Amino acid sequence: MLAACNSTNIVRGIFQARYMGFSVDHAWQGQGLGLGFAREGYARAYLKIAVRWQDHALNALVNPQT
Repeated sequence: MLAACNSTNIVRGIFQARYMGFSVDHAWQGQGLGLGFAREGYARAYLKIAVRWQDHALNALVNPQT
């Protein structure tokens, strides 16, 4: 599998938002598959993966038509 994504915490109404998780196989990282996303921040020790707390880059894609 090349990549996977999921959507959670979908909010509709006046405030519209969602969280999208996106992961890419290590061999395909850095190849531009997440086109259009901009780096918004960096969360230290945010995710526990394989019994180790790891840092996480926070990215966002904003709809320009809003």
